[in-house]
Amino acid sequence: MSSNKPTLVFANSKGEIRDYEGLTMAGASGELFHCPDHAELIELPEGSELFVLPGRLPVGIEPDTGEPALLDADPYTGETDISAVAAFMAPAHTAVYTAAYQSQEKAPLLPLFAYTAVGWMDGKFWVAAFRSDQDNRQDIAGFNQNLINKRTEKKLRQHRDNRLIQHLGKCCLTYGCPAARNYFLGRWEAPLPSSPACNASCVGCISLQPSGCCPSTQDRIRFAPTAREIAEIAIPHLKNAPRPVVSFGQGCEGEPLLQASTLEKSIHMIRRQTTK
Repeated sequence: MSSNKPTLVFANSKGEIRDYEGLTMAGASGELFHCPDHAELIELPEGSELFVLPGRLPVGIEPDTGEPALLDADPYTGETDISAVAAFMAPAHTAVYTAAYQSQEKAPLLPLFAYTAVGWMDGKFWVAAFRSDQDNRQDIAGFNQNLINKRTEKKLRQHRDNRLIQHLGKCCLTYGCPAARNYFLGRWEAPLPSSPACNASCVGCISLQPSGCCPSTQDRIRFAPTAREIAEIAIPHLKNAPRPVVSFGQGCEGEPLLQASTLEKSIHMIRRQTTK
């Protein structure tokens, strides 16, 4: 890594992401702004995305004083229509700092994604983060989208009467859920969402939000699958997939234990036909 620090990045009025050497990258922790240490930075992981944050002005660090500073205009054109930028990291990574910004009046609510601090250095984007899971099962390099589309569409045709498989098809093709993609590729993990209901009221729920609140990032399952529908996914997967695992408790459902009776029946069915 260079001995320099990453510079601030922002989006101009056209949505183009630019870097500005007049300020270094900042990260937020609660209401405080920090200059990330080199040990807290990694290159933007492959498969990550960059988000423009509307109604939010970027905050950087003054190189001379080390103090936070607001960038309220495009330093190259003088236009005031600029926005902060954040990284949505690939799976298996954890943020150290969130994106540093100051919200403007009437800033729109953001969907419930993770907004990681990002900067620019040595011709690359850098994020304040670390890899927290060394397993490569959800790495973007392992996914061939054409193959995913082909196998998903084939399985959906073969199981038109299984509502859970149809639901996972949407998770795979619409939301790009890595676990659902792996299921349709016949390897590793198979998610088993089972509960449309929840007995909690988490502020940050990513599958269901009150009307008028921030948008949820995905649709919650709208039905409770039968034990047969669950077992129809789990049994062949556990028998045939490499390093197989099936799991309840997914981001697209509520509390699976509210379906305890159905889960118990499905587990009995699974264990009667597999050694798992």
